[in-house]
Amino acid sequence: MMRLIGRKALGGVVLGMALAAFVGCGQGDKSASESAGQAVEEAAGDVAAAADAVGDSAAAMGAEAQDAAAAAGSAVEAAGQDAAAAVEAAGESAAAAVEAAGDSAAAAVDSAAAGAAAAADQAAAAATDAGASAAGAAASALDAAAQEAEAAKKALEQPAQ
Repeated sequence: MMRLIGRKALGGVVLGMALAAFVGCGQGDKSASESAGQAVEEAAGDVAAAADAVGDSAAAMGAEAQDAAAAAGSAVEAAGQDAAAAVEAAGESAAAAVEAAGDSAAAAVDSAAAGAAAAADQAAAAATDAGASAAGAAASALDAAAQEAEAAKKALEQPAQ
């Protein structure tokens, strides 16, 4: 766009200088027309140099725009890497929380199993006093409860799939 404006300006200057030279020729003064022609050539050279300078300036602006775009691309890439690191850290934190919850549940099942075993022992001792058949039934029921508690503990200790 800037080159087009520069070329139009050059055309206008050259046309004006040529008209001035033509008017000078019509008056019969040859040295004045030569001087005018020389002035037209100098002006045309100046306008061409100005147009080239405008073109060079536009090219420099384009290079600066490319550098700015590259810097913006680098910033976006760095932000993406930061976001990926944050997601990874959040995943690791969630995994640690799940593992801690599993450990707490396993400890609770251990405690319940120990309590059930102690109760089974106490019931067996009490059943001896109450009678052999009643004691056997109570001990069997408490053993079954202890086995269920142990099975629940093992199920909780299994890694989630």
